Amino acid sequence: MTQEQVNTDKLPAMNSHEEDCTNKVLSQTPASVTAETTCHGRMDGVGHMQISWRGNEHYEGSYNFKGTMEGHPQEMSTHYTGDFVKADCGSVKPHSAAMSH
Repeated sequence: MTQEQVNTDKLPAMNSHEEDCTNKVLSQTPASVTAETTCHGRMDGVGHMQISWRGNEHYEGSYNFKGTMEGHPQEMSTHYTGDFVKADCGSVKPHSAAMSH
């Protein structure tokens, strides 16, 4: 992530021409955020996200989604962690969460 992405008060957009997802922050503190994502379109359902920070160099969280994908029941969950390594990522560019085609 870029420092600009870290500093923003908004969750990353998850929209494309096939999905229409909206994010709603349910709770937020300086060290954590809990949010809900509602999607309609090719993917239809509700996801819940929780992320927490330990200082400026570590984060961890989880995401759970339940709904349908192209009409088929879908349930998924993931857990993630991240650590600051260095400011220059070389040829690796920041991920753009906005999906577009």
